[in-house]
Order: sequence, then C-alpha cells, then structure tokens
Amino acid sequence: MCRRFSDEFKAKVVLEAIKGQKTTNELVQGFGIYVNQINLWKKQLMETAPKIFSCGKDRETERIEREKNQYVL
Repeated sequence: MCRRFSDEFKAKVVLEAIKGQKTTNELVQGFGIYVNQINLWKKQLMETAPKIFSCGKDRETERIEREKNQYVL
C-alpha cells in the first residue's frame, strides 16, 4: 500500500537531511521511511527550489498555462 506524506512532512525530512546533523540511517529510523524516499525528495527540492525565487512574470506565465490547460479537452 502506498503511503501518502504531507508536504510539510517531506519538507521537514529533507531539511533535516540537508542540515547533515544526522546520518541518513538516523533519519530513516526516526521518520520511518526508506532511504530512496529521502533521496527522491531531496532531488525534487533541488530541482524546484530555484522556482521559489523566480520573477513574477514566470509565475504569471505558469498561472496562465494552468488556466489554459483547464480548458483543453
């Protein structure tokens, strides 16, 4: 069965992993998740983090594209 994790939980795990104060094994045991899951979430954060600081035009473009996609059948 596939477990679902909240965005807040994922962020907490990844931030702990990035801090480097605990080993990956400690994080796995502490949070009850697999190493691969931590690595995947870290990769996702690194790929999407630059978008946080993107200019408003980029965000506006994304919003418009989302709206257009809603009307595509």
